[in-house]
Amino acid sequence: MTPTPVQCINCTRFSLRGHTGMASQGYGQCALAAGAGHFESAVFQRHCADFEAVAADVAERRRQWLDAKQKTFHEAIERSKAP
Repeated sequence: MTPTPVQCINCTRFSLRGHTGMASQGYGQCALAAGAGHFESAVFQRHCADFEAVAADVAERRRQWLDAKQKTFHEAIERSKAP
């Protein structure tokens, strides 16, 4: 186990590319997880014995992509509430 909590978005084994719809909601897939329908939160704090950090620039690009997708999603929700 990692001594301090980690986030999957910062791991080499994590990918947001498997399912765009789930990825835009903050969920991706771990290469070590069983099943195509198994998703992990990108940002949930967890302890993982298999965590391997990605380069800082990769983690930053992932976060920027995720932030942009979530912003678009929340804007669409607000537009749908408009009279």
